[in-house]
Amino acid sequence: MPYPTSLSGLNTREQIIDLVLRCTLAFDEYDQALFDTCWPTEEPEKVVVTIAGTTYNGVEEFNKCFHGVGPMDTQHNVSNFRIEVDEAGSTAKVYCQALAQHFRPGEGMTPGAPHFLAAGVYDIEAIKEKDGQWKIKSWVLRVRWSQGDFSIMPGQS
Repeated sequence: MPYPTSLSGLNTREQIIDLVLRCTLAFDEYDQALFDTCWPTEEPEKVVVTIAGTTYNGVEEFNKCFHGVGPMDTQHNVSNFRIEVDEAGSTAKVYCQALAQHFRPGEGMTPGAPHFLAAGVYDIEAIKEKDGQWKIKSWVLRVRWSQGDFSIMPGQS
């Protein structure tokens, strides 16, 4: 089922929250088109994403992570948003908390299947593009705790 890439009637804060939710939903649904709406069209090579100490420079490089995690059975829950928008209304700092469950592809409903659960905080810098859409400029995931089998994550076996 294709998800809408933008929603109407949202205020600035809601648009920024939707940006983060759109990106995590893109992972959970392995939706490349939705994922692509989260990143700047100008200078995508300057995007920096750091997940638990691993840094991806540029959207193209981060796509490798997306194609590793996307096929998995995942659920990313994001909450407790704090957002500060600059006076010009063109950049924002976003802080929120995340809880992400991961299973190997097709094993999410298998009782006793190995899984990896991680909780942490997202520190995100967002920018508003000329078309009025908010995009992720940088994203740092700081894992606070985890449980389960980390070896099921892509690139860990």
